[in-house]
Amino acid sequence: MSNEKNIKQIMENFSRWYSPAPDISKTTDFFSTQEVVDAINQLDPGIEADPKKIYQLMIDFGYRYTPDPQKMTFQLKWLLIRNF
Repeated sequence: MSNEKNIKQIMENFSRWYSPAPDISKTTDFFSTQEVVDAINQLDPGIEADPKKIYQLMIDFGYRYTPDPQKMTFQLKWLLIRNF
């Protein structure tokens, strides 16, 4: 099975745990792209997920991002709804 297919399957699982939030008021969690990459690499250490590909998959899966409202520095975070 290709690395790209594995990453897409893991993203499908990820989206069951954390679905895209439609806006900040519905968001339960904020993750950076690197935090998503780290989670994917924990799920399958052999994958070595590429942040550029994960970013595009997040967009393809309907996720949106915003500057983290909990930080005083500029850092983009994905808007997520925890499903567990």
